[in-house]
Amino acid sequence: MPKKSRKEKIIAELRRRVHTEQALTTHIPPLVKEEPASAFQFQLKKDAPAPVREQIHQNSSELTAIKRDVYKTCMLAALAIAAEVIIYFVKR
Repeated sequence: MPKKSRKEKIIAELRRRVHTEQALTTHIPPLVKEEPASAFQFQLKKDAPAPVREQIHQNSSELTAIKRDVYKTCMLAALAIAAEVIIYFVKR
């Protein structure tokens, strides 16, 4: 079976996106309107900070991973330099 070309991969990705969007819209149940018993009504507010919180969490986890990688790199560099210094004094 021949490999897919770039154009075929893009078309397949677009087809998957359309399929998932259609699946998401068809599974959402319709809202049932009910007459309120009293004059006061609760209204659903669009909460914009929710994606921001998720983004902050993602950014903090990425930052933690970057810090860990930099720490490992510094430790390995320090070990390599220490090994070179030890080898220098042993051979001397």
